[in-house]
Amino acid sequence: YTWKNLKGRYKKFSNIINIHSKKSLNMGNTEAILKFEELEIDRSQGEVHEDWNIIQGRLRDNSVTVFSSTHPQSSRKRPFIEKALQASKVYRHPNILKYVDGGFLGNEVIIITEEAMPLLNYGLENMSFLQITAGLASVIEALCFLHDKAGLSHNNVCASSIYVTSEGIWKLWGLEYCCSFEDLTRDHIERINQYCSEKNIPPDEKSRITPAYQHARDAYFFGKFIETVIAPFMNASDYYEIEEFLSYIKLMALHKEWNKRPRFSSLLEHPVFQHDFLKLRNNLNNALILSTEEREEFLRGLPDVLKKYNDEVIASTFSSTLLSHSFLLIPSSATYLMPCLLTPKSDGNDVGLFSEKVFKESIIPHILNLFSIHDATIRKILLTHFSQFAPFIDKIKLSKFILPQLLLGIRDVDEDIVAKTLHALGHLIPLIGADVVTGVNREPIFAAATPKLVS
Repeated sequence: YTWKNLKGRYKKFSNIINIHSKKSLNMGNTEAILKFEELEIDRSQGEVHEDWNIIQGRLRDNSVTVFSSTHPQSSRKRPFIEKALQASKVYRHPNILKYVDGGFLGNEVIIITEEAMPLLNYGLENMSFLQITAGLASVIEALCFLHDKAGLSHNNVCASSIYVTSEGIWKLWGLEYCCSFEDLTRDHIERINQYCSEKNIPPDEKSRITPAYQHARDAYFFGKFIETVIAPFMNASDYYEIEEFLSYIKLMALHKEWNKRPRFSSLLEHPVFQHDFLKLRNNLNNALILSTEEREEFLRGLPDVLKKYNDEVIASTFSSTLLSHSFLLIPSSATYLMPCLLTPKSDGNDVGLFSEKVFKESIIPHILNLFSIHDATIRKILLTHFSQFAPFIDKIKLSKFILPQLLLGIRDVDEDIVAKTLHALGHLIPLIGADVVTGVNREPIFAAATPKLVS
């Protein structure tokens, strides 16, 4: 499924389950509270993925993904399912699928995460080399965190453990079989191997891995993932680095001796991850920690850099960052970047970064979310460019959501917001009609007079 097709399958049917519950739970020796407030899911729309039933839902007005598993307490898999819940709560990283809520409902284990879908459902054939390498870099960074910061072995790095968010960002998950390096014993490996794909299991499993090489097991799994899933979609004729990278993976990550397999931090240094697109991704992620002068220089040149790439790739990879709350609060962002982001590209206008189609599909949803944020700086930015993007918003959303938000603005104490809001209301009239904007109690007050001409 494409993301849009899968997302479109979530609808509010009569058999939607609304969960309003607060239950005490016992997770091992830890007392926790499960609090699902207004979680809306349609179980008939769930799809089985490994040990989980995955359902797209809504929680507190946000789109979420719900993972549900009903392995009985007597099942040998049950401890691993509960491990996924515990690990999701503890291990947080921007490139690990974001945990929102979770716990138990009777015998059912429920984990709620940010909205995402399995990589295998996303359609790698529709991704460019730039998107695939950016995705791989995200997964490698997550594994660097697990290894170098958390001292954890993932133990099941494969396609089924990777998810893609609605913004096209790859996230690592599948934490059922993870364990600390200290617990990576032969007994633990034998227990989890029966649930892992046999072709992915390293050939040296029976040998004792010394502490200095405890990354080796995940490195082999990652190599198999590259070889079997990613390699068919990486055309060596597009970028010369690809062929060398695939050869390196086969030679080193899949080496039969564990002490020859590379650390994930060294993988990030490979030339395939050094192209300008990934440097741009890293610069965007680090923009907030730059000095004021460095950030000013970076943002001044950013529109020209972004225009070098396909607008669909830019929208799917960077739109959530570029239109994030924190990014909009950077003063130079409003000056150099927002005119390009909030104005679609058209025949008579080359300022915009995105075609009208991409703008409507990928940028408008972010703009709608920003109207829910009652921050003066963000609201002024939106109002300044309102006439450029308003025609691309659905009329129902304009009248039911945008108009009430604008009417709040005319009651604000900030005179600039009031003035800009009144201008925006004027631009709404040709889009949804004066009756909707001002109310239906209107009457003719001004007459159209014509001069009397004497012949």
